[in-house]
Amino acid sequence: MDLIHTRRRIAEVVNGNIPIFPDPVVTPHNYSGTAAADTGALTFSHTVAVGTHRCLVVGAGSSQNGLSGATYDGVAMTLLGTLLGEGHSYIWYMVDPPEGAHDVVVSASPVTHVMAGAVDFTGVDHDNPGTYDSNIPVAPDADISFVLGANDYMLSVLNYWSNSGAVTPDGGQTQVFDTSSDGSWRTNCFIKNGTGTVNIGFADLNASFDASMSGMKLNASTLF
Repeated sequence: MDLIHTRRRIAEVVNGNIPIFPDPVVTPHNYSGTAAADTGALTFSHTVAVGTHRCLVVGAGSSQNGLSGATYDGVAMTLLGTLLGEGHSYIWYMVDPPEGAHDVVVSASPVTHVMAGAVDFTGVDHDNPGTYDSNIPVAPDADISFVLGANDYMLSVLNYWSNSGAVTPDGGQTQVFDTSSDGSWRTNCFIKNGTGTVNIGFADLNASFDASMSGMKLNASTLF
């Protein structure tokens, strides 16, 4: 048993199984996002908040050509998952990212429409930061769900052709970014917490074009 768990066990015993060191809660902090048409590298600044058990998540969408990677402060991020539809959706993450303002770079090869953004969290399990799921939504609705614990969070990335208008988000979910490269291709990212089966959803998706939706469950750390 390491020192942290030893301290916790002592606290539980002394306080009658009521720990004085509460479990970490996944907490979102800063948001960022931008877009560009026909680019090989989309660059934007993101500020990671001070805190413990940090995790930076980058969500992105592209048109029919794929994205080749993402970096933060020049360091490659880990691809959690991607769904390749008519448009593509991607999620990358980095545990223990450097605090402060640094550049996110999302690379594409060949050049394409790129829409991306980032959100940083504290309280995330570094050994098992998150799980991935995806689907190709069936218009007019787009939805993705995870089973969350009380201290967890979830995130969605929806990439779609929005020439006829943007989708309408359901209530109770928080926008990280919603950006378009040219007024047609559009990508948004939303976050939400809760307990049990938690859903992020949208209405008014255009039935004439495919969409791609990726999601991440962020697991709360078991250390304090």
